[in-house]
Amino acid sequence: MSLESIDQGALHGLHNNAYFPWLVPVLVVCFYLGSRYVVVAGTLLAAVLLAARGRRRQGLLLVVTVAVAFGLGHATQFVVNRPVFNAAWSPVPQQDAKSFPSLNALTSAALFGSVALLLTRHLPRGTRRRWLLVGGFLPPFLTGVACLFVGHNYPSDVFGGWLAGAALAQACAWADETIAARADRAVISGVRHS
Repeated sequence: MSLESIDQGALHGLHNNAYFPWLVPVLVVCFYLGSRYVVVAGTLLAAVLLAARGRRRQGLLLVVTVAVAFGLGHATQFVVNRPVFNAAWSPVPQQDAKSFPSLNALTSAALFGSVALLLTRHLPRGTRRRWLLVGGFLPPFLTGVACLFVGHNYPSDVFGGWLAGAALAQACAWADETIAARADRAVISGVRHS
């Protein structure tokens, strides 16, 4: 049994057993939450807001992370060359020529995950931090589920997008911590020498 047959069986089972017409408009909105236009606009807005709050490095890291997500997604689609899932019942038009990974899941996980991790870095552990993390990872989850329900991607496309996007978000947070630690060490070293 191939991965593609498992994916197709899962999508058809999902559509036949858990497809609710009243839920379609909500899922279409969630699907477009991960569209390239929303992700690019959200990235630029978040970067400007971070820079306005004196966090230019974090804003730049966010822009770089999302740009890498787009590049990684398109390069992987070119290499894997998996054709899109053409569901006759899909309420949204196909955006991409290739299916793996889901660009909506990948880029939204990179954007929202990075923002959540960058903002929680300075917060103490607690309820506020947890809610911010949940708020950062809920939109990519809903986007990925919507990609499945509207017949835009296979389950493995969405899981691949989520994993790559979460890894990029974690790399963004790690880079921010590493750069901040080096800057702190340089300041401390400069103070000792003066």
